[in-house]
Amino acid sequence: MFAFLIFATETPPFGAHADKAAQIERTAQVFSGAGWRVPQLIEAMRHADDLFFDTVSQIRMPQWTKGRVALLGDAAYAPSFRSGQGSSMAMVGAYVLAGELASHDDPAEALVAYETALRPYIQANQALANRQGANFIFPRTQAQLDERNRMLAALQAGPAADKDVRDEEAETAYNMLTLRDYPAA
Repeated sequence: MFAFLIFATETPPFGAHADKAAQIERTAQVFSGAGWRVPQLIEAMRHADDLFFDTVSQIRMPQWTKGRVALLGDAAYAPSFRSGQGSSMAMVGAYVLAGELASHDDPAEALVAYETALRPYIQANQALANRQGANFIFPRTQAQLDERNRMLAALQAGPAADKDVRDEEAETAYNMLTLRDYPAA
């Protein structure tokens, strides 16, 4: 059995990562009184040999390229999973990098073009994780939980309800980069 217990804090508990007992106690404290099966999950966690505890974060580097070296995908711009765009950003980045390398004789120039073309798209998609709508995954208040549940119900209702859950800011970010037709290598 696997369980996924998520909680939000104002200050990430970076120091707790190395100490399994601290991870368990922090999680037990956060979920104290949660009811349902949570006490059983916490107890099972105390005996688990494969506990994984992590902080949700993003990679925001001021530069992805230097000379003839480039970073791509998660190494350069890993988004928080809250953005929902990790795979898309990695595939788009790979396409643009390959295309720019095929379009330039000088690899250093190609890498600058890759970063110039891609950075606005990456920044817009990373920003999706930090905006108010990100409370969909980590609702902190009853109002946020109610809004999340309303959106899920609308999704279940089908295409007729789609207008109720459309996220224009996200759609703009997802579609802001028009991919070039690069020359064949």
